[in-house]
Amino acid sequence: MRFVDEMVEYCTASTLDCLHEQLSLAREALVSNEEKLDKIRQEAEEEHVKMVLKVQELEVKLQESEHKVQSLRQVQVRG
Repeated sequence: MRFVDEMVEYCTASTLDCLHEQLSLAREALVSNEEKLDKIRQEAEEEHVKMVLKVQELEVKLQESEHKVQSLRQVQVRG
């Protein structure tokens, strides 16, 4: 009976060690994934800023083009 008790104790300790190791690995993976997510968020924010600036630049060019077309139409009507 003593041998069975020792085996149960050993298996319980091994299982507990395994669970602690899995928990530790899960925590490490969580930290790693959070760091990756933060990096992705930062990159996305930077790209968003670039896109907003590009849209603003294109809006200015569009307005300039509309003014040129309007001026050309006025010249065409007069001429």
